[in-house]
Amino acid sequence: MYSTKVLLLAAKVSFIHMTWLVSIIGVPLVYFDKDLQFSEKVGLFAFFLVFLWLIYFLTNVLFHRLSLRKPEALEAFLSKDEAARGKELGTHLEGW
Repeated sequence: MYSTKVLLLAAKVSFIHMTWLVSIIGVPLVYFDKDLQFSEKVGLFAFFLVFLWLIYFLTNVLFHRLSLRKPEALEAFLSKDEAARGKELGTHLEGW
């Protein structure tokens, strides 16, 4: 149902949304924590960023897929171009 281009665009959009959220928490960790080495801080930040993004992206896809069970919602989604589909898929949980 989702083309590769739509999934890649959705992944990019959701990654951007997740990056600023994780940065609010992660940047102070990197700056203020004196117990960890810099490489450990960056590794921890990258791990949490990828982990939380993956959960967010998969949840977006799951809930978007569930919302398309209504025929009118499916028709409205399919009438959009690929860029709009990707943005809608990547930010489906944003309004919740």
